[in-house]
Amino acid sequence: MSGKVEDPYEYTDADLDRFMSVAVKLAGEAGEMIAAATGKQQPAAVSQKTGERYCHEGTGSSVLTETDAAVEKHLVEGFSRVST
Repeated sequence: MSGKVEDPYEYTDADLDRFMSVAVKLAGEAGEMIAAATGKQQPAAVSQKTGERYCHEGTGSSVLTETDAAVEKHLVEGFSRVST
């Protein structure tokens, strides 16, 4: 065994360009979602992520607003549609 770790993924420059184009588009859309929601959540609806990864005392990243959850869903769904 050579000890060399092989990259299981092979992406072309076109694949990376397409991914980056989608990433920029999704980031812009996410920004618009956040801007539209700013000041509309009164009082802000807040929930907490569950699971070992998020449930450490003092972990601010476990707090989510409705907007956070909607933006996360939008990004995950958008990236899942990118195919190579």
